[in-house]
Amino acid sequence: MAAMKVPAKRSVIPHKAGAGAVADRLSAPSPEAAFAVTASQSTPTPFALKCGDTFAVLDGRGDMPGLLGGSAGLFHCDTRYLSRFVLLINDTAPLLLGSNLRDDNSALVVDLTNPDFVSGPQIAMEKDTVHILRTFFLWRDIAYQRLALRNYGDRRIDLRLSLLFESDFADLFEVRGSRRERRGRVTAELRGRDQVVLAYDGLDLRLRQTMLTFDPLPQWITAGGAAYDLQLSPGEMRPIFVAVSCDSNEERPPTFARGLIAARRDMRASTRGMTSVETFND
Repeated sequence: MAAMKVPAKRSVIPHKAGAGAVADRLSAPSPEAAFAVTASQSTPTPFALKCGDTFAVLDGRGDMPGLLGGSAGLFHCDTRYLSRFVLLINDTAPLLLGSNLRDDNSALVVDLTNPDFVSGPQIAMEKDTVHILRTFFLWRDIAYQRLALRNYGDRRIDLRLSLLFESDFADLFEVRGSRRERRGRVTAELRGRDQVVLAYDGLDLRLRQTMLTFDPLPQWITAGGAAYDLQLSPGEMRPIFVAVSCDSNEERPPTFARGLIAARRDMRASTRGMTSVETFND
């Protein structure tokens, strides 16, 4: 696939038709044009995290599937700021090993791995070669995510990790099924090589913005997706960080580590002095 040249200047892209409309406005093919989203495992168990006026509803893999009529997403002040956020490995949904909330409900931790990848008559990458530890938490109006990929094979592997995202900026009534005759205008803006801003000019004359920041720089980025082409040696671990800010006035969010420390500090402060109950079974 030809390398994508991301425009140096900021470019605002109408987002009415969803992420697919982006390709016509960029100088090179968008990464989502090459992402063949396949049928994935059913993950019916939802998880919910909340911090102040922000909450997230995710499936068992830590995705926001963006299904029609679904309730998953990142919500802030009763509006869905992110309706879709999906992780793919080589254009395929990863396999779920397990997922759980921390005891204090401060973070969702998900263990994922790769399926068998076949090239012709041979298996190019065996199942369970790559382990992905996915950590998701909220702090104030920011959703943080860390993807830690580790190669447990005995040879170097090449893989593509793709992240697809979108926002409908639906309010809670729309999420629950209400239909509106008119809606505002959604746009998407590339900021350099590591940020995307999804914005909504509402009929209430209010501007709402979702800013996605990627670290390190992805190889490809558009208003609907980002992709990393990774080479992992045996035993090598590679982290990828994503921060999703809701109506942020800052050009860049605090780092994952700073956000995690601050979130745990706030959690301890909010639960200090609370009564706990323990039981023992003989």
